[in-house]
Amino acid sequence: MRATFPLILLMACEPISLGGGDAGAGVGSADDVTKLCTEHKPQSTKIDLSFDEYSGGCPWGEGDNLSEQDGYFTARVEDTEKLGMSSDSVICDVDYDFQVDPDQTQVMQYDDHFLLTFVDSVIATSNAQLVDLLGEGDDGLVPWDWAKVGGEAIDWNNADSWCLGQADGLADCTIPPTETPGEMTLDFDPTIVAKLSYRAQQLNRVDFTFITIGDNDPETDCSHNAFGFQVNVSYVDP
Repeated sequence: MRATFPLILLMACEPISLGGGDAGAGVGSADDVTKLCTEHKPQSTKIDLSFDEYSGGCPWGEGDNLSEQDGYFTARVEDTEKLGMSSDSVICDVDYDFQVDPDQTQVMQYDDHFLLTFVDSVIATSNAQLVDLLGEGDDGLVPWDWAKVGGEAIDWNNADSWCLGQADGLADCTIPPTETPGEMTLDFDPTIVAKLSYRAQQLNRVDFTFITIGDNDPETDCSHNAFGFQVNVSYVDP
């Protein structure tokens, strides 16, 4: 089925410098993140992120992508957006707003599957099988690794959506099914954010990556419409 891509008008995403500080120096765990955020008065900033439309099939055979094969994860497209925050800043909480235009409900559409990562950790996906393939780390996060996914058969009986912490009541997410226009929402408990914040400190960067995956359809696989969201980031930067 050929995907359609509704036009979405987005605010430009400009890098934001939050200034220097020594908050990051004392972060050695997610618990340290929680402690810092409790001991310091958080500041906040709003950042707009946008992901351009992609269509025309997956880039099969390029890089470590595989050749087309029906019913297998063979190729993907990745699009990364940086938040432009100081590496010293420690994130305390993140609120997601997918209603970028107050006068228009944003519609998301993709084909066949997608993942959204924060500093290389999966926070949401349309297909729970991908999480099973990737595996959970000791910190409870799911690190993105194409090598663990590429070439694996798609289990359509395990194609429910998934987001980090939802099974434990620590997240509330809405993810539209594949090839179906729909709204997306994400809401994570501060304990989940603390784990991700510590991971950002470890990697010394703050970014989101949107990944679409396909098997063999040259017209629609790996496609997604243009979409974006705003994050209201609460942080400490003493």
